Amino acid sequence: MSSFEHTLPYDRMMGDVYVPECPFCQTENVLTPMTERDYQQGCEEIKTRLVMPCCNGKLVIEKIDSDYFWTTEAVRKNQIKR
Repeated sequence: MSSFEHTLPYDRMMGDVYVPECPFCQTENVLTPMTERDYQQGCEEIKTRLVMPCCNGKLVIEKIDSDYFWTTEAVRKNQIKR
């Protein structure tokens, strides 16, 4: 199982898939070009490629659950408070 650093939260509204913040350019509320077919493949743990429309950053999604995209690379920074 991948670590939490390899997760990207998302929201699904009326068939559209949004991410709250792009992991590459930090643009907020990004509408992704993910199709229903791509989404279903991700839910079935078939690797799916996602190109962020804001900056053309590329992600490979290993699986999709009800809250997160699980990616092949770390997309979150370690957020430890000191």
